[in-house]
Amino acid sequence: IGGVTMIARTADLAKDANLKVAPVVQGGPLSLMAVARSLSGRDETLWVTSPYQDEWVKEDGVLKHPLQIAQGSLVTEACEMDEAKFQIKRIAELKTQPQAK
Repeated sequence: IGGVTMIARTADLAKDANLKVAPVVQGGPLSLMAVARSLSGRDETLWVTSPYQDEWVKEDGVLKHPLQIAQGSLVTEACEMDEAKFQIKRIAELKTQPQAK
């Protein structure tokens, strides 16, 4: 994941410069888990933002099993979307016609 490498490099540069910054990630629960695993063991705090973040941790949200957080750290190993609650609606569809030979 290129973004994870960039976040790790940014955190390294900030640490070398003695800056008080933390990596910030914007994305969904799968992105959060990938980044959290890749950056685990670092001293920095990982901040995550998303317009639907509360849906990931509530009991009847879009995930079959909500993300579990203990003492500010992600402890969930995997996540799965609940297709009954998280559906994609097509806003446009391309009509194609077979070409005559």
